Amino acid sequence: MSNLTISIPSASVIDLRDEVDLSEVAKVTVQADMDVRTLDALYGMYVAAFDVLHARAAVQHIMPRSTFDDDMHAPGINKIIAWDCNGNALGLATLTSDLSTDHLVSEKFYAGRFPEAHGRQQLWYLGYLLIRPDAQRSGVLARLVRTVVSHVDAAGGVVAFDVCKYNDDTYDFARILGVMARRLRSSSIETVDVQSFYAVSFPPGAVVPAH
Repeated sequence: MSNLTISIPSASVIDLRDEVDLSEVAKVTVQADMDVRTLDALYGMYVAAFDVLHARAAVQHIMPRSTFDDDMHAPGINKIIAWDCNGNALGLATLTSDLSTDHLVSEKFYAGRFPEAHGRQQLWYLGYLLIRPDAQRSGVLARLVRTVVSHVDAAGGVVAFDVCKYNDDTYDFARILGVMARRLRSSSIETVDVQSFYAVSFPPGAVVPAH
């Protein structure tokens, strides 16, 4: 699993032109909270989108429903939702400048690495980022990334996120996210930390050496 950041300098200009088909996305909303019906739909989409990682990632990616609901109700987390013309959710991203809302993120690490952005509350963490499986080639990701980038103010800032090896190797996720960000505003992407998982295998009949 790699932890990455996209740094966006000041005086960057948002390019509002799209180079992908965004016709399936009717609107994008940024919400502080939501009703039970929306929660049910988003959790179902979340499980479907991340199901493939059950056997491909060492870290559990699907949180219990109670944890998901807590995140969706948390006032310090922006819930960015892409919708189709029938009012169905196509994708979800969560973004916060309060890194204490994510118990897996070390705020001290990021604050020490990016003190200026942290001091201005322009150090953001991208938590959930998922797209409904049947809409993953429809331009939904581009709309979500545009909305994420729009939260970074004119003085510049940093958006941090993590990605598992499977998603990076299979979908080139980090590079694509970096390219999309650069199309919107001048920015650079870097890896800030890497966590590796190891296993020691003992074949049958292996003899334990005597002390």
